[in-house]
Amino acid sequence: MTALTTNPELISSTGRKTFNDPEPMSESISADERVRHLYRQGKEKVIEAEENLESYIRAHPVKSVLVVGGVGLAVGFLLGRRR
Repeated sequence: MTALTTNPELISSTGRKTFNDPEPMSESISADERVRHLYRQGKEKVIEAEENLESYIRAHPVKSVLVVGGVGLAVGFLLGRRR
């Protein structure tokens, strides 16, 4: 399964909207306007992802700390072996 999907059944079963294609744009829009539009869309998605992550961390604080600690130990172990 890919991280990006447009499958409506999957979206409705998970209750979450996944990343879809950008909104259709008019052919007459300049490249500069298109870049601004895509920037705004990306910024909105990043803010939404941050809010989702924050709410998950608030709902599962112990699990979040254990995951981050485990990742830190793994990275420390891997970097420590290089010497």
